[in-house]
Parts: sequence; structure tokens; C-alpha cells
Amino acid sequence: MLTTLLGRLMRQEGRHAWFYAQQARERLADDGRARWLTRTTLRRWWAPVGSTLLPPSEVTFMAHHLFGGAEGRALLDPIDRRVDRLPGLAGVRPAATVMARFGL
Repeated sequence: MLTTLLGRLMRQEGRHAWFYAQQARERLADDGRARWLTRTTLRRWWAPVGSTLLPPSEVTFMAHHLFGGAEGRALLDPIDRRVDRLPGLAGVRPAATVMARFGL
């Protein structure tokens, strides 16, 4: 039962990610100001969901647990490549940049 439920949740989240990526592509394509604002926001203020609500020591532990080592760092690349493909966001690398703040 749990496997079925998790499979459904994963498919639903995939649809959400696709929708938001489409919206981002469309909205960034023709709007230089939106591209500038998005780049600036990702570089200066973006943080993983929930990380601003927890004590820094817990966020650091989580970052090292999930993304430490070669396998963990390899998980960051697909995130950054997806952002890279959006209009005007090549090279921002938000996931790698934020994890570098945690020593990864």
C-alpha cells in the first residue's frame, strides 16, 4: 500500500515540476527584468524549503547527510542543469552554490 501511495505522490510531484518549469520558461523567455530578478534572487536569497525554519546545525547535518560524498553531490547536478536550461539562468547553479555554504 505504501509503495502504491508513494508512486502516486511521485507522479503528482512530477506533474507539478513540469508545470512550474513550463511556466518559468514562458515567463522568462520574453522578460529581461524577470530574468534579472530571478537570477538575483537565486544567487542571493534562495534556500532549500524549510532550511530557514530550522537551526543552522540541523540544516548542516541534513545537507551533509543527503548531499555529502560523491553520490550526494551528483544529486545536485540534475537540479542545476534543469535551472541552467531556463532562459537567462545558465550558470546560476543554485543547488551547488547553497550546498557550498554548508561545506559541500
